[in-house]
Amino acid sequence: MELQELLKEERRGSSYILRRLLRLIKGKSRDEQIEICNKVLEKYKSMAVFRNILRLIEKNYSVNEIEDKIYNADEKIIKNIRDLVKNKSITTISRSHTVEKGLVSASTVFVLRSEPKCEGIDTARYLIGRGVDVVILPDQEAENAIKNSDMVIVGADSIVKSKRYFVNKVGTLNLAKLAKKHSKPFYVAASSYKITDEDIEVTELFEKIPADLVTGFIWEKGISNLDELNPEL
Repeated sequence: MELQELLKEERRGSSYILRRLLRLIKGKSRDEQIEICNKVLEKYKSMAVFRNILRLIEKNYSVNEIEDKIYNADEKIIKNIRDLVKNKSITTISRSHTVEKGLVSASTVFVLRSEPKCEGIDTARYLIGRGVDVVILPDQEAENAIKNSDMVIVGADSIVKSKRYFVNKVGTLNLAKLAKKHSKPFYVAASSYKITDEDIEVTELFEKIPADLVTGFIWEKGISNLDELNPEL
């Protein structure tokens, strides 16, 4: 039942799905873990993290070891985001649990609804609940949001280093182009466990965004360009 619920998840980011997956496979046999991971990977093809997790399990890493690596990486990224956005105005889209936790130090966050699933609303609710000044806008208002922001920060479901692009929800590419048009920094926050060299198959809800539109990648080691990123798992 829990696996079926996980495979129906459409409003949460890859970090949330990953944490649920690790809880699900904890205590199961290696064969069961591999079988479950393959099912999750088949559903979430655009999320490189599940390829990387499956690879670690096949190498006999324990779930506890994987969790420690992931949680430590995420906490460092959240701190890096908070340091960058403190008292600044930010535009974001979709929902990344790492990004939203980092944005709590921002002065104002313009959150695009992220059609068609509108998961941006969940990001807005999270930030409002922590006292952040939030403005919710339809995706069509992205340019106005950027004009009133100091920078743009989004998450990523995958970073394909060899092909020089990252994958995120539809609407992100337009946001990146608008940020460049208005000379606003465009940052991507994602842990190194989302890095892959394998080309990613994207569904209609995701898109590929060229890395040359990115000002910097916020990861556990700081803020870097694409060539400086390295998988840590």
